[in-house]
Amino acid sequence: MSIIKNNKSKIPNLFEILNFKEKLSLIFLFVISVGVIMIELVALTSIPVLFSQLLDFKTDNKIIDAIIDKISKNSTNNFSLVIYGIIIIFFFRSLFLYFAKIFEFIVYKRIRLRLSKALLGNFLGSNLLEIQKDTPATKIWKMEILNNLIGVMDNIVTLIKNICFISVIFIFFLSYLGSEISYFFGTLLFFTGIFYLFFANLIKKTGARTQLAAKNRINTLQNIMNGIKDIFILNKFEFFKEKFKNFNTEYEKNAQKNIIINNFPVFFIEFIGVIFICLFTLRLHNSGLSVEKIISIIGVLAYGGLRLIAVIKGCLIQFNGYKTHSFVISVVLNELRKRVNDNYNDNIEYKDLDNVENLIEIKNLKFAYDKNKTLIQNTNISFKKNKLYALLGESGTGKSTFLDLILGIYESNKETIKINCLREKVGYIPQESYISSGSIKENIAFGVKESEIDEGKINNCMKMAKIYDFVNSLPKKIDSTLEIFGTNISIGQKQRIGIARALYFDPKIILMDEPTSALDSATEKNFIDTLKEIKLGRLIIMTTHKKNFMKDFDYILKIEDGEIKQF
Repeated sequence: MSIIKNNKSKIPNLFEILNFKEKLSLIFLFVISVGVIMIELVALTSIPVLFSQLLDFKTDNKIIDAIIDKISKNSTNNFSLVIYGIIIIFFFRSLFLYFAKIFEFIVYKRIRLRLSKALLGNFLGSNLLEIQKDTPATKIWKMEILNNLIGVMDNIVTLIKNICFISVIFIFFLSYLGSEISYFFGTLLFFTGIFYLFFANLIKKTGARTQLAAKNRINTLQNIMNGIKDIFILNKFEFFKEKFKNFNTEYEKNAQKNIIINNFPVFFIEFIGVIFICLFTLRLHNSGLSVEKIISIIGVLAYGGLRLIAVIKGCLIQFNGYKTHSFVISVVLNELRKRVNDNYNDNIEYKDLDNVENLIEIKNLKFAYDKNKTLIQNTNISFKKNKLYALLGESGTGKSTFLDLILGIYESNKETIKINCLREKVGYIPQESYISSGSIKENIAFGVKESEIDEGKINNCMKMAKIYDFVNSLPKKIDSTLEIFGTNISIGQKQRIGIARALYFDPKIILMDEPTSALDSATEKNFIDTLKEIKLGRLIIMTTHKKNFMKDFDYILKIEDGEIKQF
């Protein structure tokens, strides 16, 4: 709940999110809106002109009567001219509104595209540890709420436009209907002002709670999908169903509260407006004015008043939308303000050297998660080309952390790690290789455009990874589809695809974190035999807690008391 209490979303914060070109586009959008208002005013003026020609009377408004006189002097068929004029006015009104709406969509589309790219860029450019602070579902939620952010922008622009429109109609009514019409405005504004005096903050809070409940609902669904096997084995269906139900109920409850509060003034303001029009008409009937004049006034009041009520309703909807979704302004702004870094440890020194014996040189390496506990200390070691290393150690001794230091995920102390190849020539195979939904060749040439994939290279890598025969036994071969997380292949096959993926990018160093932990002895033996074959011209370091097949490694290392020792 603290994120709701600290939410101080303001309109200036919203415009901080936009760049200069986008701000200009919004200003131009507002200028177009002013054009819409003027067309609406012309359309409104056409009503008394029509009645004056139909009933042959003066409106007592200098501007409108001047227009009537101009028409009378230049046309023998005044009424037909007015009818054709109204048709043309409303045609161009519709055409202008249509193109204004298209332009509005284009402006917001460009803002969405730019912000989506910026948010994803910040996400991918952040340190891996920073990225992992949010769940994938939360990151997806933050990308999705961009639509709500664009909605907030639209709320503000439309609200300003509608306020200007109301002001123009009010001035017109004063000039044509007299000062008594101000009671009409006063009644509507008093009603809406009293409402928002009491409910504006509640609308904002329920909107924020709705968004947070949506995030928690997505997170719960992700946990269910990722942990479905454990849920099935432990028979925890009811627990997760109840958890999802609670977040879903919270979302729907706050959404319902927003609907109830937001729509109360929207629907009843029309009722109040109609009451006023009826009372005003009754007063006109008793005023002694001519029937023609009354018909003209009622015509203007009916068209203009109902249009005005519609605009005020629009204002209420836009204001409610702003309050409901203003929470997302701070969420997006905080994401954009995050410092983007290189995602790698700048303290690592990379040199593209060919004829070197040692591909990794480490001197006086120290690392601690906190000041009270040093995980790795006094580490001085070199790793040679064409060699296969096993790094042993119990859980929690720092095996994975050591690889992460070499990968640059954690920041090492300066001038301690030297890597004698390019950074992109350092490959990595995790405990279980990630498989995305797509073809086998797309998973091996991970992140390469399909049109740029070298299928010959794919086949060579599959042969080295000992998965060529399996893939070519499939009907579609390298175009065969793999399910997300590789649920339609075995763990051993996933690891071999992981090897083929690493080999596709021709690494000089391959780091492996417990890649055989889930393999049986026979599969593990075949896996290590594969490593022995592909180590030529490369350095391979594999962490493991197993001690099987140690004789197949060139060097056996072990982490003890924060130090890496060779056996």
